[in-house]
Amino acid sequence: MIRSKRSAPAKSKPTSKSSSKTATRTTTLARARNSIASRVQAVAIDPQDPAEATVLVGGRVVLRAAILDLDELGVRAGVAWSAVLKRRIEQSGAVRQARSDALELLADSPRGEPALRRALARQGHAPASVAAAIKALREEGWIATAATTRRGVKSRRRSSA
Repeated sequence: MIRSKRSAPAKSKPTSKSSSKTATRTTTLARARNSIASRVQAVAIDPQDPAEATVLVGGRVVLRAAILDLDELGVRAGVAWSAVLKRRIEQSGAVRQARSDALELLADSPRGEPALRRALARQGHAPASVAAAIKALREEGWIATAATTRRGVKSRRRSSA
C-alpha cells in the first residue's frame, strides 16, 4: 500500500470572511422571518361593534382601533407592521376620541376654545390630542375663532339695543 506524503488536512479555523458570510446569512434569514411576522395578517371587524376592528400580526391581536383610523392610515392585510405605525394609529384614535368628547361638550353648552381645552384636559385627554381635535373642529366650523366670536358679540349687543 502506497501512502501519500500529504498529511491529512488540518482543521482550519473559519476565516473572518466565512464567518461574516454565515453571520450575514443568519441575519438575512432572521430578517426575512421577522418581516413575515411583522406584517398585518388581517384586519377583522368586531361583530359586536362594526365601527371597531382588530389588527392581527403574527397570529395575535396587536391592536383594536376604529375602522376609520385604520382606513385613513392605510392599514390592511400585507402592510408592514411597526411600532411607529401602531403609535400613529393610537394617536389618531386619541384625537378622534377627544374630538367626539368636544362635540358632546359643545352640544351640552356653547363654550369658547379655552374652556373647551380645560374641559377636555379634565377628562384626561393628552394636550397633543386636545390641540389636534380643536384644530379640526375649528377647521370644520364647530369652534369660532376669537375674531369671529368678538364680531358676533358686538353684533348681538347692537341688535339688542
